[in-house]
Amino acid sequence: MALGRLKAGRIALHHAIDKDGYQVRPAAYKALSELGDKKSLAYFLSGTKAEDIEVIAASYEGLGKTKDPAGRELIISQGLNSEYVIVVASSIRGLAYNKVPGDVSLLEKFLKSAEEPEIKDAAVEALSIHGSREALRVLEENVKEQPELSAKILEAIGKNPSLAATFSLIRLNEIIEDEKLTKLIGENLLRKKAFGKYAIVLVQDDFLRLEPNERSRPVSYVKAKEIGLVLGESKKEFAVRLGEEIITDKYMQLKMESTIPGSRSPFTTGWIFYPKIEIIEVKKLGDDNEEK
Repeated sequence: MALGRLKAGRIALHHAIDKDGYQVRPAAYKALSELGDKKSLAYFLSGTKAEDIEVIAASYEGLGKTKDPAGRELIISQGLNSEYVIVVASSIRGLAYNKVPGDVSLLEKFLKSAEEPEIKDAAVEALSIHGSREALRVLEENVKEQPELSAKILEAIGKNPSLAATFSLIRLNEIIEDEKLTKLIGENLLRKKAFGKYAIVLVQDDFLRLEPNERSRPVSYVKAKEIGLVLGESKKEFAVRLGEEIITDKYMQLKMESTIPGSRSPFTTGWIFYPKIEIIEVKKLGDDNEEK
């Protein structure tokens, strides 16, 4: 188990499975599952046919981590249909590592429909592991739809190191009123070291633009409550008509999730007029800077 936590010792673990007794074998499989090395594929395939339920469960999760297409098919056809909750839960997590967009709806189904708490918890973890825009949005929706899972969902999102997960936490912080949950969000942002300035879009429909100019080419569609990372601001101010008023202010350069279908990158960078956003800042503990 220590080798698994150290993410090392694959050959030693293979040897333990081949040579050691029934007490060592399940622990070796669990450790091997932590590694998820594709060179262990044959062991995982063999483990799905074992008699020990813990070995079977670890094997399905390990199969998922190898991202092998045959392993994914085995997870869907057999692992998710197991009569044992521990095997289904491990299969759900294993499936997420493949990061196939079409699997999000299946993971969402387990989150919303499963009766067993272990399977719901596994679905929460799996959606965070999948980490796509769609998967994270499912988790955000269920913070309110399934309040009993709120804390677990926030912790799961917090474990995802991606910028998209940071955006999810900040977005949730703006709508959640429970102080315990907002405190948990703050703790997760600090743990992620997500320090910096972020922008919350205030207008309902607008665009990020290639240059700081309302006539510049749009690079991505944005809508209210979307989150962006602030990269900088324009050197000069511009006059822009907002409704019936003409307002003079700077443009802010943001990094946001791309809304362009088929985009190669999940993020895009562009400019938006400052009055169309609100800036919040995540600071390090003990920071004496009093600026907003």
